[in-house]
Amino acid sequence: MFQKSFLLFIIFTQISICSFAQKPTTYSRKTLVPIVNIIVEGVNMHTYKTRNKNHFYGDYYTKNLFEKRSTRISKFPKYKFNIFIKKNRFIKAKENVQYLPGKWAALIEKELQELEKLQNEEIELNATLVVQTQDILSTKENRKAVGENVIKLIENAHNHTTLVEKIQSQLRELLLDYPIKDTSNSWYKCGDLMNQILEESEVVLTFLKENKTKEAKEYVSKVDDLLKEIEENKTTLLEGIRKYPSEGGDVHSYFFIFHRFGQAFVSDVLKDPETFSRRSFYNSALIEFFNMQNYYNEFTNKASIASNHKVAPAYLMKQVYKKFYVEVPELNSNEEAFLNEVSEDLTMEGFKKNNLILLLDVSGSMKKKERLPLFKDAIQKVSSIMRNEDVFTVVLYSDNAKILFERKSFTDSKAMKKLLKLQTNGRTNVLKGIEKAYNLANKKYDNLENTRIIMITDGSFKLPTKIYEKVKAQNEKIQFSVFNFGEPNKANENLKKLSKSGNGNYVSVTNENHIKTLLEEVRVK
Repeated sequence: MFQKSFLLFIIFTQISICSFAQKPTTYSRKTLVPIVNIIVEGVNMHTYKTRNKNHFYGDYYTKNLFEKRSTRISKFPKYKFNIFIKKNRFIKAKENVQYLPGKWAALIEKELQELEKLQNEEIELNATLVVQTQDILSTKENRKAVGENVIKLIENAHNHTTLVEKIQSQLRELLLDYPIKDTSNSWYKCGDLMNQILEESEVVLTFLKENKTKEAKEYVSKVDDLLKEIEENKTTLLEGIRKYPSEGGDVHSYFFIFHRFGQAFVSDVLKDPETFSRRSFYNSALIEFFNMQNYYNEFTNKASIASNHKVAPAYLMKQVYKKFYVEVPELNSNEEAFLNEVSEDLTMEGFKKNNLILLLDVSGSMKKKERLPLFKDAIQKVSSIMRNEDVFTVVLYSDNAKILFERKSFTDSKAMKKLLKLQTNGRTNVLKGIEKAYNLANKKYDNLENTRIIMITDGSFKLPTKIYEKVKAQNEKIQFSVFNFGEPNKANENLKKLSKSGNGNYVSVTNENHIKTLLEEVRVK
């Protein structure tokens, strides 16, 4: 269905492109909207071909540069950009800019030139990454180069979206001088409702991208209300629009399919996010939004055709496609984003005093060299830059929970030696460990300090429901982070939920990020 609809979209575009080869003698909404839509189609084609790929960049960056357990990272997939389609549409868009009135021709021409630069940069960066990731990347320098290029792709997507939003705003401002005179027109009423749904849906997507699930679920009610308005008034809204005009195609179907994808969008947003990953949750809603955009643009095609409808044509501006992506927490283009060592020039100057409570799992499963021994390596190296006033407490939990020591300076060699001698044994009793950790965190709490609990574990246990409530109740003053040294599995979702409840960080720790991860927790301003 989608491919068929998009084919019709391409065919109509070719017809509309051929319709304007010279500047209109007089400007009106009827003469300007087809020109504006040709420009929008040129902007949209590159985005349409690449936007489903953009949120892959952040995911690739995280998994390959921070969560990968070996020195080999995944090959960056070769992506065949359809240059002919992109260039053909874009050339037509640039050719039609000259037909815009007054200042608008120069303004939009400048924006299209900037957009083309971004498009070419994306193609070049993709090609570079394909070459860079063909072989094993064992050195920090090689991995850093790959990471920097993936970051550039994410920034490119962000800049692309900012620019197309600007183009969309300018074209809409232009058309304000040529308003639709008959707002009771059925084409207009339908198009206006569809536009409102798309605008409110974008707000929901922004909440989802920022991981604000609660806000997204509350706001999506606005989308649902507009969809109900369509359902309740569909006969009146479509009055005068023939289902099968002489130019072919079921006009009503575009409107109803748009409505169906809108319902699917609302349904996706209202699902329980804990049943699948944040990325899947976001992408599922995003796909429905893309489908709504496509069918709205199909509808605008039909609205402008002077067919044998009982209502006059309406000239509706198409939706501009934007790139969406998931911005990963580790996204940072500076040197420290790739640091997994304590360099000679690294200091704690300018950072808050630390009061860390290390909630350390010493059950039998933590014995492996990539678990407790790896954490010991990180804490020993990071302690070399810590100040006398930086203190830490260690709470151990296995069969029972006990305090190894309390509020010792990171520079205290005896305390550090005691920690490094720890052995693993027994099972895991996490609830008692968390209770002790919070008691100690609150004991000498100072809001000027960086007070946080860090759970160090391999995640091989079940979490009682009351833990989440306990952690969430204190997350405004004490952050709760989780360092997971275990293998990826479904239990990880519980640990992610735990860190989210504590307003802290969740990190899957490996020998490629263990020092960096701890540094980020102690260097807080």
